[in-house]
Amino acid sequence: MIDHELTGELHRLVTLFLYMVAELSAINQIVNALTGLNGLPVVLVEVAVTTIYTCELSQKYLESIGYAANLS
Repeated sequence: MIDHELTGELHRLVTLFLYMVAELSAINQIVNALTGLNGLPVVLVEVAVTTIYTCELSQKYLESIGYAANLS
């Protein structure tokens, strides 16, 4: 049986992922255009910080709605 609430959440995560890819590409290009330097280090730092933050928030949200038991 399909859990439509969880499916909706997965669609939101995919959408946010696609926006994040676009944002990272833009930041890379802006750093390159303004400084002439490679923007990859800036992008990697942002990816690390955003991933940690998102994983913590996602875990807290899943625990609050009762899905944490289903993840293990």
